[in-house]
Amino acid sequence: WASLDEVDVVEATQSDAAKLALMTKVERMAIDDAKQAAIEAAGEKVSSASLAFPLSSSASARLSAFSSGAASLAVLTIARETIELIDTPTEANASALQPMLPQRAPAYLLYRWAHTPPAGEATATPIFLYCCPEESPVRAKMLHASTKGGVIAHFKEAGIQIAKSFEVSDLADVTESLFFSELYPPEEQQQAFSRPAPRAGRKLTKRRDA
Repeated sequence: WASLDEVDVVEATQSDAAKLALMTKVERMAIDDAKQAAIEAAGEKVSSASLAFPLSSSASARLSAFSSGAASLAVLTIARETIELIDTPTEANASALQPMLPQRAPAYLLYRWAHTPPAGEATATPIFLYCCPEESPVRAKMLHASTKGGVIAHFKEAGIQIAKSFEVSDLADVTESLFFSELYPPEEQQQAFSRPAPRAGRKLTKRRDA
């Protein structure tokens, strides 16, 4: 388990050289990959660089529970080159998600959102959010960005099919309004609520007496 206090990393006032000296080889590779991805993106190229870290036992157990339907929530982070589960309940309303996310460090949110679509019956949709607050240390941003693909691969291995994935930098945006707008864009909602025009019926005319 990892607590919110542990993942809310505050950057120390160290020189760049000192920071690099403290990094592991894998973390340096993550930064190099992120830099290369940025360079390729600037050149309108696509980069598939992604780090693959193992799951901790608690994270693996939570994904298994999510896959079986025994859990609808998992908040994950990278710690000590391992994908760790942040200590959170297995169930939560969408309105209660924000306080469970680190305020100054990136995290991954896997959530089965129970809701009723604009037109349809109640459903529960698995969604994935990469949450990266602006206050996060640059080192943590690069590491988590490079590991996102590996995290999604773990979901697939656990039999979890994600319906929608997106990113947020402001945790205040993690609301049901965001989920609705991402899964049901305004134009689709308008189509769902629009009613077909009534069929043309027989035209009645007033009969005139001779």
